Amino acid sequence: MSTKERAAANCSDGKEADVLYDFEPLLAYIGPRIEELCAKKGISKYRLALRSGVTDGNISRYVDGSRIPTIETIAKLCFGFDITLSEFFENMPGQEKVSSNDPRELLLEIWKKLDQGGQRSLLSFGKYLADAEENK
Repeated sequence: MSTKERAAANCSDGKEADVLYDFEPLLAYIGPRIEELCAKKGISKYRLALRSGVTDGNISRYVDGSRIPTIETIAKLCFGFDITLSEFFENMPGQEKVSSNDPRELLLEIWKKLDQGGQRSLLSFGKYLADAEENK
């Protein structure tokens, strides 16, 4: 299985560019992280499936590295673990450490690094999280 895929990405000029994404770091991180969190939380992958709504078959595929979950699926897994997305990715190699105590500053720095498509995705995901919080 190739860990590199081509995808259309929005450029600042509104056009799309063909970009090659390398998913190897995600494959190397996600599976072990799921196993680590299952052990830390004292739950089986089957229990995680029940709590998150993600099938145990898919969880096994994420753990063995044969499949990469979407961000929505990772959010569901986080719900099953009762953690945030930030906590899920906090130990991923290559992550910048937060130097500010104000998470709004970090969010603004991330926003500045994104193109229009990325900014739309971030807004959409933020709305999803806010709506989910509101409906608790």
